[in-house]
Amino acid sequence: VFMSYGYVSGPTLMLAMVASGLFSAAMFTPTLALCKDLSPFQHHGIAFSGYNIAGSLGFVVGPLIGGGIFTFLESRMPLIEAYRGTFVITGIFEIACALISLPFLIRLARAGRVK
Repeated sequence: VFMSYGYVSGPTLMLAMVASGLFSAAMFTPTLALCKDLSPFQHHGIAFSGYNIAGSLGFVVGPLIGGGIFTFLESRMPLIEAYRGTFVITGIFEIACALISLPFLIRLARAGRVK
């Protein structure tokens, strides 16, 4: 959905952003459950703190990386293409992160570490 931001406008963009928000919200609770399942009780505070720090870091670093990608592309192509390319590249990074995480999550599930 995120990758479509550069290609849609008006009401369609609003729907895409609502869909992104819903998908993000749907990931929040399972991720917290994963933090709980993967850490011993006495370390739950550390696990949840790390989760929140990583999320906050994403809010800071994400726009910086996106801005850097846009600046790089903008000097090499028309403005609208740089704008679209920024969302496509960052969307590809999101997909790559999910695909890289998947084998680890599958291994944890098979080992009975997560419920």
